Amino acid sequence: MKKHSVFLLFLFAVMAIGSFGLTHARFTSSAGNLHNTFAAATHFIPPIAQTLVINEVLSTIKCGTSTKNQWIEIWNGYANPINLQDWFIEDGANPPNKLQIVNSNTSLPAHQFALLSKDGSTWSSCYKPVPSGVVTAQLGGQIDINTGVLRLLDNQSHIIDRIEFGTASARLNSLAGQSIERKILGEDSATGDTFNANDFTLRYSPTAGFALPQIQTVVINEFLPHPISGSDWIELYNSSSSAQSIASWKLIDSTGGIIATLSGSLAPHTWTTRDVSNRLNNGGDTVELIDNGGVIQDIFYYFSDPGIGVSIGRYPDGNNTWGTFSIPTEGIINGVPTTTLP
Repeated sequence: MKKHSVFLLFLFAVMAIGSFGLTHARFTSSAGNLHNTFAAATHFIPPIAQTLVINEVLSTIKCGTSTKNQWIEIWNGYANPINLQDWFIEDGANPPNKLQIVNSNTSLPAHQFALLSKDGSTWSSCYKPVPSGVVTAQLGGQIDINTGVLRLLDNQSHIIDRIEFGTASARLNSLAGQSIERKILGEDSATGDTFNANDFTLRYSPTAGFALPQIQTVVINEFLPHPISGSDWIELYNSSSSAQSIASWKLIDSTGGIIATLSGSLAPHTWTTRDVSNRLNNGGDTVELIDNGGVIQDIFYYFSDPGIGVSIGRYPDGNNTWGTFSIPTEGIINGVPTTTLP
């Protein structure tokens, strides 16, 4: 074999070893703490945290006028239950306020949510129904969510997670009623006392105690809560390129009661509408879509009357921008909204 061929083989071998080393280092980063190890074998860039994380925060309220309706959602990425009594929340005050999440033994099951609010009435007056199995707890008054920084600390006071929000540079600035949520449940590229805004998104209709599917197909596209006459209705839209079965899917309101049971299938990029017998409250309600396996596929909260004969819908169809329509577009393409919802 010629000398230059041997050299090339040696060079390729070195590059391959170096590439493996870099890849291995990228996907098994531990940050010096067992709590910060990631499930790299099943999810790569960025990884899913195998710890507790702050998954969603609602700091700018639209329901009510009191900060008691602010809330924090925690998700347990561990494969085992965690006692929340051993964990703490800290705000961005100087010096920071630090608070035990709960003051008694409270188990948060693996891959389950905990909702923390200033007042338990948040879950009976604003964001409901809270899915079964979700742990709810009341935060003490000294934690100030309006500081725009929240940290999650473990039982050894290690800072495990951090989230920033508000008007400062590199933060997400939510409008009234919007929450700040991880784009993918538990996905975290900035561990410990660091934050990456790219991990998060603004969600107009919050998802307290659950996460919507990463890829939605059939969605709530438009609804009319206060008709001039007749029944209120809810329109669904299949945003995918294939037919989707909606057999035994259900529409549910804020009481948790079924307002419509669906059947059949929905062709690609088409609509279907269900009259719901005036079950939607004019002044505010929840519109929730659940599939035949009990998974929440879509949800929308509204807290005031959009007006008689005014619908609320997406623009364009299936998109995440919402608006009100003075001329509803039941069963057809949504036009430009009369007003865009913040």
